[in-house]
Amino acid sequence: MKREKKDGQTKRIYEATPKAPYQRLLESADLPEATKLKLRDQHAKLDPFELKKNMELKLKKFFTALGNLNREATKLSQFPPPVTFSRESTRPPAHLSLKPGVSNSPKSVSVMV
Repeated sequence: MKREKKDGQTKRIYEATPKAPYQRLLESADLPEATKLKLRDQHAKLDPFELKKNMELKLKKFFTALGNLNREATKLSQFPPPVTFSRESTRPPAHLSLKPGVSNSPKSVSVMV
């Protein structure tokens, strides 16, 4: 595929017959002949039906594991009881050390860390 720019527009020019990347590599002059031989050998060993079978098996295992993870995550026993917040629960407990001279009234509570 080539691209040509003309008057601010890009025009794409495609090959007359579409080719797979494997075929383009074999036609390339940049690739050594030994690598091309390895590619041809590997391509000859590929079986599309076996590849599909292996993919389906791996996908089934993946989604089964994913489903088990979702079931584990929804178990109620794993979660702590819900926490409710109120205005009173956000105040610091009386046993925390406060700045000297500061009262415990809600208007001026400051906690030393």
